[in-house]
Amino acid sequence: MNTSELNETLDRCIVACRLCRLTLRGRGDAFFCFPLDCSDTLLLCVREDDFLLDGYAVFPLTEVSEARADESLSARILDALRVPRAAAAPAVSLRDWESLFSSLLALRADVIVECGGRHAPYPFSIGRIEAVSDRALTLRHFDADGVWERAPREIDYGAITGVSFGTRYILTLTKYLPRP
Repeated sequence: MNTSELNETLDRCIVACRLCRLTLRGRGDAFFCFPLDCSDTLLLCVREDDFLLDGYAVFPLTEVSEARADESLSARILDALRVPRAAAAPAVSLRDWESLFSSLLALRADVIVECGGRHAPYPFSIGRIEAVSDRALTLRHFDADGVWERAPREIDYGAITGVSFGTRYILTLTKYLPRP
């Protein structure tokens, strides 16, 4: 799918509140979402899982290899349930990573940050944003046992392949964690 086809499909799905099947580069499976907003570089969507909305995800457009408006029975059921109308975009900036993370810091949102490439020091990080600069994010990570790392991680924007926030997983886990 070329860039203009991708942008056209995403624009149509955003305007019509349509379910979209997204495929990301280097990841095997596609997933379903409602695209909410798009800048020249970043795509904001709300994930759909078994007829429920499950938090927000932001991807660099360069990571999206294919986007297709979904016309399946599931899409028709979601329309009948009026789920697309519930998919409201949060007040975050998509100008670039710095503006996005500044918005999320202001919202006090806990996040998952995924990084790609063989040399990414942190392929998966989950935690609280502590600081934002023009080149990197500083994040206090916690592990699967809810133990916060002593020192925050610095994650370069160039390594980021996806960010999630407001998911059931993040909200449930952080509800029961002690604060760092």
